[in-house]
Amino acid sequence: MGSVTVKKLGGFRSHPNTRDQFDRQITQDQLEERLKRIESFRSLPTGKVWYVFGLGGHRKATYRELAARDGIEVVYCESVIPWYFAPLRLPVASYSGLIRIDDLGKLASTFLKVVSRSMAGIYCFDQRLEEKFLREARGSPAPEFLDLGVKEDPGYFFYVVDADNAESATGLYEIVSCGRESPPSIPD
Repeated sequence: MGSVTVKKLGGFRSHPNTRDQFDRQITQDQLEERLKRIESFRSLPTGKVWYVFGLGGHRKATYRELAARDGIEVVYCESVIPWYFAPLRLPVASYSGLIRIDDLGKLASTFLKVVSRSMAGIYCFDQRLEEKFLREARGSPAPEFLDLGVKEDPGYFFYVVDADNAESATGLYEIVSCGRESPPSIPD
């Protein structure tokens, strides 16, 4: 299995732990169906952590609002605009952020907020990889590889949606990657 590259932003490395990996355009209804399916993964074995990673396109206020919600934790939010253009951070929606989901019932609403007009991913993986994941996620606002090291867990799962994709007739494009021991894949 090779790698998937999305709009030169980043890609996904192949890995022996990967069972399924694909990408395709979707509709808003399909996105909402998939989020319900992902939320049904609540019965995953203990020891898993869940994150939503927003890849820019929001104002800092979006992450402040999310930080006030119970059941989630905004681990960080940073502008993708370099420090030397800092004055542009106020008028330009330029913040990316990483949100830990402790209450899986908050996953869909959090993800829909972060993916709006942007690109975001849902990541589920073994908590022993959490420190490495955090380092990789914080390492670059536009990481070279969007899997962020989670493929080291054979039970990993991630779901990335680009909600402003010019190449998709619907504007929505999904990328799904599942480990060989992860729950069943997203349905067709």
